[in-house]
Amino acid sequence: MTNGATDVFCDVIALAGSAVASTVWQQNLVLHFCDLARYARGTAGFDLAELPWTQNHRQEQQFFIELLDRAIRRTDWHKLHYTPAIDDHLDAFLRMLTTFRADRTADSSFGDWTIAPNPSHLDRCTRHGIFQGEFECRLCDPSTQPCDAPAPSTSHSTIEPAIGCTRSSPDHRRDARS
Repeated sequence: MTNGATDVFCDVIALAGSAVASTVWQQNLVLHFCDLARYARGTAGFDLAELPWTQNHRQEQQFFIELLDRAIRRTDWHKLHYTPAIDDHLDAFLRMLTTFRADRTADSSFGDWTIAPNPSHLDRCTRHGIFQGEFECRLCDPSTQPCDAPAPSTSHSTIEPAIGCTRSSPDHRRDARS
């Protein structure tokens, strides 16, 4: 995926998961997407085998599949100020995840997801409803939101474009069509 597609992928996963992540592992997974590509622009990514799967890896994988299904069904996309063009990426990722054979991970660079995340990271944005994460709401951050994205096609959206978006900083914007 392009950098822009990765950002959009993270946006829709954060929207799909923040309201339903109930276990510590689920919360850590959703937080991973809330914070991904926020501090290492252009180098973010992960391998499914590197996630810190536990002895409950079958349930964890099933949650991840359900999370992707919620994103494919466009859960809470009306909260975005743009219309993501990410369906092909979501479908491909779902196919990859359903064929992946999760197994307990001995050591993961993502840490131990059996440990509860910082409670302040689980605070939800009052505007978008997603976890704040380490860097606050990714959807409120103008440096990760597309400035040139088309408006949502639904008339019931009340979300305005991210404050601070300007066309003068192309290195900090993404293309929602990617």
